[in-house]
Amino acid sequence: MTTNRKHAVFTTVRTAMAATLLLIAATGCNTTAPTEPSGGGTTTDTPVLPAPEKLHFDFRFFDGADKSAERSKKNFFNAAIRVAVIETAAKLILTPPVAAFAVALHTIPSPQDDGSYIWIYTWVDGDEEAQIRLRGKERGSKTEWEMRVTALSENPPIDNLVWFEGETWNDGENGTWYFHDVESEENGRVARLDWSNGSDTEELTFTDLDENPGDMLGYRRDGDVGSIEYTDASEGGVSFIRFDESDGTGSLKVPDYNDGEEACWDENQNDVECSPAS
Repeated sequence: MTTNRKHAVFTTVRTAMAATLLLIAATGCNTTAPTEPSGGGTTTDTPVLPAPEKLHFDFRFFDGADKSAERSKKNFFNAAIRVAVIETAAKLILTPPVAAFAVALHTIPSPQDDGSYIWIYTWVDGDEEAQIRLRGKERGSKTEWEMRVTALSENPPIDNLVWFEGETWNDGENGTWYFHDVESEENGRVARLDWSNGSDTEELTFTDLDENPGDMLGYRRDGDVGSIEYTDASEGGVSFIRFDESDGTGSLKVPDYNDGEEACWDENQNDVECSPAS
């Protein structure tokens, strides 16, 4: 998992080309005000939106790592550099949909005849206009979601295309989203995001469905123990970075470092031999 490796799952950033519009909208200028629900009725039974703060990677363990420090810590610093690249790419993917949901949280949904609710947010700046439409409908214990975006001033224009769709359950603590290509007329699925949050655990997994189908990037945290895993579907290999915040130890295993063998560090982030059980 090199810094210039394909990381194909991150090709989904192209579906976030509407991110600029959405992020500008989220920051607040020249926006339309929320309207009252059409057709009257109450909004007390609206589906629960996933909490935006739950859809994130937590890499604080690597904050402040000095990449120029002593050579005895090269395993840790190599991992830190890779984590920085992954974190930047993950934010590029996750910030737009999370921002869109945050916007929806501050608008008033309109109940529909089929039992669904629609949240609409429109951003206008001169001749430029963009609109997001979020639809949610409860089906049993799950809620189905669909986000569409319109930005006719874009080139090519985006006209009511699906940005992402999927379902959530357990009040948004678990869910699956499928991202679509809004730059293509086919508007097909290009990636999948799965997440799960427990009392002391959290998981996020990206799966590429388009350019390199089956490639996966996963993040898991169980208490103080965190891990990142990258699966290359074409080569059948799994790379990982693991770390324990309680004692400072960790390791990484990637094809282009340490001859592809696991490389470990101790509680002071100094290089050490990996134990057989690591």
